[in-house]
Amino acid sequence: MRSKKSIRRKRELKRSYLLIVDGESEIVYLKSLKSSNIFIEPTIPKKKSFDSIYNFFKKSIESKKYDEIFWIVDLDVVVKEKKLDSLIEYRKKYENRRDISILINNPCLEFWFCLHYELKNFKNSCKDVISYLKRKDEFKSYSKKGKDIESISKRLLSRLDIAIKNAKSRGCSLERDNLLSCSMMHILFEKNILSKI
Repeated sequence: MRSKKSIRRKRELKRSYLLIVDGESEIVYLKSLKSSNIFIEPTIPKKKSFDSIYNFFKKSIESKKYDEIFWIVDLDVVVKEKKLDSLIEYRKKYENRRDISILINNPCLEFWFCLHYELKNFKNSCKDVISYLKRKDEFKSYSKKGKDIESISKRLLSRLDIAIKNAKSRGCSLERDNLLSCSMMHILFEKNILSKI
């Protein structure tokens, strides 16, 4: 007879996770660290509008195909499209659902990379974050559409504990007067959705 622990472990292995992203950088980064029960959408690495990504998110929830859904949102895109109020509304709508998470990167995913070094504030400028990163050895040749993200992500794993600590110490506020640079990517590691190895 199987122990309850082994049955539970088997069920956990079968759980499926959907990560919804809006750009190529996110797709490459997440694919380099994901396990086989994780699906990343949309699969075409093109920027989509905030509304079209939200509609995809909503349809994914309704489909009930996944045990958990994570929508990873770059705030610079939201602010540029003037959709901050909509994002705040959506986060409130789903905040009590354990199977749904809206994760914020402000201004962009690259801020998560920055947290592997230190906690800074870049206002709402992804360009400033990338300029900062380019001063680091791992990022000398970095570009937003670069194929080097996969190798960078593996090299950053040795600094992952620093990034998680920095991310948790700041939190992510969507209050207009308090939009500090932040990232919630650490949640994917803490839930073992992304691999630390």
